[in-house]
Order: sequence, then structure tokens, then C-alpha cells
Amino acid sequence: MRDTPDLAAEMFPSYRNEKTLDSTEHLLTFAPEVLIHRLSPTPLLMIANGGWDPYHMLEEAQSACEPKRLEVLPYDVLGLYTGPGLDEAMALAVDWFDRYLR
Repeated sequence: MRDTPDLAAEMFPSYRNEKTLDSTEHLLTFAPEVLIHRLSPTPLLMIANGGWDPYHMLEEAQSACEPKRLEVLPYDVLGLYTGPGLDEAMALAVDWFDRYLR
């Protein structure tokens, strides 16, 4: 697995990975666990990356209510948006939708 900053710089050389103070405040106050009771017991599929991601902690995803399925794929934060990571995530989502929405 490659480190995200290297992959991001290679894929998007003009992108500046900077956050505004307002964005940081929203990120720090984001607490989806206080709303999960509104979804439960709706089946929930979460696809997470197993690599470097300082914004989405696996511990938070694991605390979601049942029934849930947490799939951790061996990619960094950008790896789920391109290449084989995207293909794997899409296949998991299609299987989930076929099972619960068809």
C-alpha cells in the first residue's frame, strides 16, 4: 500500500491539500454516531480503507448499530476512488443493493 501524499501528488500534481479553518471546525464537530439510531435497524454497508486516513476512524465505523457490514479494503484514502479499489468497492455495493433493495 502506498502512502497517500505520494499517490495524491502523483495523480493530482496541482492539488494543494489544505483545509480551511471552517472545514476543520465542521470536521471536528462531525459526530454521525449521534444520528445512527435514525437509520437502525436498516441494513448498513460501510466500505472503509485500511490505509492512511486521518479523517475517518475505523473505531467509529465499528460502533455503528446492527445490522451492519464493515468491509475494510487494503487501499489508502484515494485508493477507493480509482483503479482496483474502486472496482472492489463498487462490487461490494452492487451485491449489497441486490440483497437489500431488489
